[in-house]
Amino acid sequence: MYSTSVKVPESDKPESYKSRKNKPWSLKLWLPLILVQVYLVATILLAYFGPVNWNFEEPFQLVIMLASYQVACIVGYMLYAKRATRTEGKGTTCNVNLGSLVDKYFWVILFLASVGTLISFKNVTMSNTFEWSEYWSGFQLGLARPWEARALYAAKYLSGEYLGSKYLSMTLLFFSVFKYLLIPILVFRWPFLSWGKKIAGLLVATIPICSGVIMSLSAINFHYLFVISICLFAVYLSFESRSEIESGADCGFSGIKRRKFFLGSLVFLFAFSFWQFYAVKAEVSLYSSIGEEQQPSTFDYLRDYGVGFERDRDEYYGVGYDFYEKLTVYLTQGYKGVSLSLNEPFDSTYGVGHSLFLQRLFEDHLGFDIRSKTYQRKITEYWHENIFWHSAYSYFANDVSFYGVIVVMLLLGYYFSMVVHAALLDDNFIAKSLLPLFAIMFLYMPANNQVFSQLEYMSPFWVLTGAFVLLSSRKLNSLVRKSSFQS
Repeated sequence: MYSTSVKVPESDKPESYKSRKNKPWSLKLWLPLILVQVYLVATILLAYFGPVNWNFEEPFQLVIMLASYQVACIVGYMLYAKRATRTEGKGTTCNVNLGSLVDKYFWVILFLASVGTLISFKNVTMSNTFEWSEYWSGFQLGLARPWEARALYAAKYLSGEYLGSKYLSMTLLFFSVFKYLLIPILVFRWPFLSWGKKIAGLLVATIPICSGVIMSLSAINFHYLFVISICLFAVYLSFESRSEIESGADCGFSGIKRRKFFLGSLVFLFAFSFWQFYAVKAEVSLYSSIGEEQQPSTFDYLRDYGVGFERDRDEYYGVGYDFYEKLTVYLTQGYKGVSLSLNEPFDSTYGVGHSLFLQRLFEDHLGFDIRSKTYQRKITEYWHENIFWHSAYSYFANDVSFYGVIVVMLLLGYYFSMVVHAALLDDNFIAKSLLPLFAIMFLYMPANNQVFSQLEYMSPFWVLTGAFVLLSSRKLNSLVRKSSFQS
């Protein structure tokens, strides 16, 4: 259960293992930060120079604030990287062999993940009973005419006819952790799992995808796309540990080759996700738009909110440009909310306002007046709080103000660096499982606060964070090493 703490002479360690001591400043450890910053800069450029004219309020002030957030994130990342060079080899990493624990208790984890998956499936499909014939007809509609399936979902959601069980949903605080962990476990432990475990795990993992098809929610498919991609990327970037050298390297191209199934899955998910995304937003299939020249739906309703479009002066407006415009609206509309909020007065929401889930919990069930203090409510007349997206920066600002977000991003950068180092250098399973959540957080940061606003992301993030911090404690590691040595 525990890794050995017997000190091995440096001369007896493999060369690639010894070289890990000099890796804190390796490009591999900086690549995640570089990719995040390149992406965030690209979204800012897309917002200012893309096909949508957002007509930002105070555009210069907005870009200064956005730049300061990114600089703070970089500084935080660098601070931990510098600290890592001083603490290398001083027992700050987890000594519990979590990979072996996952293999040992796989069936227990799968059962708990199955419970969470079925509860989530019921909530997403808004069903009071498990009528498989109804699901099958919905699945067929979602494949053939996803825009119609999405319209049915929206009508059902807005009607309020589905009440569900708040007590059953609250159990996702516990079960969603295992539901989320199923994909990282399958990807990271794939070479070490039996075929029975692989097949059973994949069957459970496909249930959320089915709910995404039934309700035409491309976000579910994108979740799988992001999580699998980041897990494979972590496998590729990881440094070889001594155990991996002895059993066959499970990193780099060798690690990727041992997971060919997931490479094929990524190709399918990528194609299907973007096909579904376009069909839902355009309200016509890609084939009808290209082959039959049907006119896709547009976001022209945004004109009522002071938004313009570059296509008004373009001579050619094809499917490619239409997809480009829709992706721009999807990724950057949150910046519009930030621009409208910058000059609004700050009223602290006391650590609750950053999360839609917590806002509803504290206001609807505990009686606290939270939402009236948020920036989203204050600008709802110009940018409706429930119709449009608001950047994660706006949600963070609910608690600490827009200037306080600089400190939040500094801390996020520091913690992100800590997780990257533990995942890539130390093969820390919890850190590797946190990486996809960080990726989703940064990917949606310009648009909304995806991780902290949804229970099924927020609960895994905080539970894994607590486990990561606890198992990385020097005092705990010292006790673990003493226990391991005595045993």
